[in-house]
Amino acid sequence: MSGGKLMQAYRRLRVVGLPAALPESITLNVSSLKIGKSIRVGNINIPGVTILDPHASVVVSVRMARGAVKPVEADDDEEEVVDFVVLDK
Repeated sequence: MSGGKLMQAYRRLRVVGLPAALPESITLNVSSLKIGKSIRVGNINIPGVTILDPHASVVVSVRMARGAVKPVEADDDEEEVVDFVVLDK
């Protein structure tokens, strides 16, 4: 994230689908997000599941953190993930 702050706008997503297709949680890999970038509802694809929230809504984004001066080299081995709970199950 290069010194940015991860902002999680959604903790729950409204979804519809067959019970067998509904996941317990949704995990997003945010390790490649740069400052000013985001993941929107429309970027999330789960087979057999339709997300009911607006497709343009930002789920998670990276903003400039206070005091961030210089980008820090991140370990390629370390990934950051965000979990969401599925509402309709």
